[in-house]
Amino acid sequence: MNFSSINGFSRRNLYAIRQRYLFYNQQYDFLPHPVAQIPWGHNRLIVTKIKNIEIAIFYCRAIVENGWTRDNLELAIKITTSKQKVNLLLSVKVHYHNINRG
Repeated sequence: MNFSSINGFSRRNLYAIRQRYLFYNQQYDFLPHPVAQIPWGHNRLIVTKIKNIEIAIFYCRAIVENGWTRDNLELAIKITTSKQKVNLLLSVKVHYHNINRG
């Protein structure tokens, strides 16, 4: 295959395309429909911030169903991540408290 007539892809975009492919290819042979429906910038944000494919698909569906902007998506990811950190810290605190009581 020769793609010499195609140009305009920066090194950074080629890396991002590869990153997206490798991320979703872990579980899917073809790009899932919700992923294909969202803008490129949204895809890049998801692939760089989310490590779980099922959670990534959840965000893709939310974007399609709710018409989220990239800012909405970023805020949703930050809120979810913050809640996960708080829950982890609380569970560690409870575990530490239980060890000291025993």
